[in-house]
Amino acid sequence: MFSSFLSLYLRIQVNGSVAAGGGPGLFKKQQIILDHLVLLDQHIDKENNVLLPLAEKQLSEAKLAELLKGFEMIEAEKIGAGKHEEFHKMIDHLESIYLK
Repeated sequence: MFSSFLSLYLRIQVNGSVAAGGGPGLFKKQQIILDHLVLLDQHIDKENNVLLPLAEKQLSEAKLAELLKGFEMIEAEKIGAGKHEEFHKMIDHLESIYLK
């Protein structure tokens, strides 16, 4: 989830810099941000398409259920019930505004 917010934030920064007319060093800043986004996208892709499927194959159903229960407990106690879905809706909304 954090990486989605970070990715969205960085993309908004690039778009905002361009819209504002830029300034000294804008290209270098944009390139650094875009390079970071490439790394972030590669990282998320590897998690989603390599590491998580591997973990699902290697872990027992009982262990996966235990992990899910732990994630749900953390969400309920630390983040708040339903916040995960709210964050996804917020990302979708911000993307529709800033990444048209």
